[in-house]
Amino acid sequence: MILGYKLKITIEDIKNIKKLEFKMPSRNGVYALTGTNGSGKTTLLATIARIKNKFAFQKYFRASPDEKLDLFKGKIEYEINGEKVYYQYGGRNWSAHPRKHSSLFSNISYTDIILVPPNESRLFIHQKDLNTHRIRGANQELITHLNNIFSTNKFDNLKVMNTDKTRGKKNRSKVAYLIPKTINRKTTYYSEKNFSLGEILILNLFLELKDFSKNSLILIDEIELALHPKVQINLINYLKEYSRENNTQIILSTHSISVIRNVDNIIFLKEKETYTEVTYNAYPAQAIGEIAYQDDLKPDIVFLVEDKMAKILLTHMLKKYSEIINKALPDYKILPIGGYKNVVEFHETSKGYLFNNVPIITLLDLDVKDDVIPYLETNKPENIFYQLYKILGAEIQFLPITPELGLVSFIDAHKVQVTTILKNEFNDNSIDVSLLLLRFNEIALIQNDVTILDLMKKNGQVRKKAKSVLSDFIINLSRKTNESEEYIIKILNKIYVDLYFENTQEQNNLKALFGRFFSQI
Repeated sequence: MILGYKLKITIEDIKNIKKLEFKMPSRNGVYALTGTNGSGKTTLLATIARIKNKFAFQKYFRASPDEKLDLFKGKIEYEINGEKVYYQYGGRNWSAHPRKHSSLFSNISYTDIILVPPNESRLFIHQKDLNTHRIRGANQELITHLNNIFSTNKFDNLKVMNTDKTRGKKNRSKVAYLIPKTINRKTTYYSEKNFSLGEILILNLFLELKDFSKNSLILIDEIELALHPKVQINLINYLKEYSRENNTQIILSTHSISVIRNVDNIIFLKEKETYTEVTYNAYPAQAIGEIAYQDDLKPDIVFLVEDKMAKILLTHMLKKYSEIINKALPDYKILPIGGYKNVVEFHETSKGYLFNNVPIITLLDLDVKDDVIPYLETNKPENIFYQLYKILGAEIQFLPITPELGLVSFIDAHKVQVTTILKNEFNDNSIDVSLLLLRFNEIALIQNDVTILDLMKKNGQVRKKAKSVLSDFIINLSRKTNESEEYIIKILNKIYVDLYFENTQEQNNLKALFGRFFSQI
């Protein structure tokens, strides 16, 4: 599902939120909404639910008759394709302003929206006295999902029974679930009263989703409640499949590291002094860094880099270092944070609590050293990044290249060697790097363009073009070899590291660099 409209929600002075602007994702899939307690996750989910549920504000923002209690004096604004409507609490209900725009929600293409909060409906357990009359087999699809989520076969014979004789739709309160157990060759049952809390939560969630419409939006608050990390991962995998099959968007609020590491899309809320910052497509490390306990991530040493490509390059450099010194390395973690400014800010803020007593080393792309720092030193020495760079000193180091630009330039400069290695790697003598790297000259055209006077701007365009050229190279080689693009990227980085560090001088530089890091442990 790709939404045919743009939807932005702005929350001002509601509960703990001073101001939060949220743009709804435009595609289906599973999104983890995360942040510290009180950052506004539950409030945001409630405002999203209001799009299809006109009583959502009354249900989730409980006002009090006492003028000093539970006041809602702020507003919630929805902007849909440029048109706006906002809601304010008037003492009895939430009113739309302007009233004529209250129909804007009819332009939203979700078939339905459901919010599954951590309340009594999700925790429902049948407390009535049950009898064993009219027991029948439970839905086979439900049985399969329960077994898969809990990695068991205990639900193979799950049974269900009616607890209410009234006609009509059988909602959750009118049925109970049981599992048969043979004792002394006699069939007995234990009911849902004796299911674990995690089993009840998953059972009720599946029953909630069973008849849900396609092309809809599902919101689940605190998805990990009472679930083992392995069960959490199985549940996320199920929801990914559910989203694909039902063309459905799913947004989950969570504090779980297991959930964050296993979803494809992370939305991270961070409280600032006057507003809540929203980061879309956040890296797991960025989100985990704000919510994890100290011992959740405690290796012997931590390396921070800008992105996944830098992580792959650094991984091969560390392997090469281990090979050169002929010694296994201590436990280390490489965390991509996203952008040199974010990396350095994360480095500074995480030392005191997340990585207490663990050395942290930041390895930025080479362009930061060659372009950014000289520019700031000359023109903007008061810049926050530059000040942090000077404060952190030797804790900030640099990779030998800017990954995409350096890698594609290295491949072009070593066409014969790289071609030979790739032929051997893939057992394909038809591979020719020159043919796969036809667009490399586009990088040189930008570098030689005398009309671009701003050096920072020119270098930025060069890096952008290099990413495009390398991407095409990887795609072409992937198609030719029938290997995944991820594997191709790893092979190219390995080739670069092996060739770059084959001479003694570069090996000594590598030993000096990493030797200094690991000596801190």
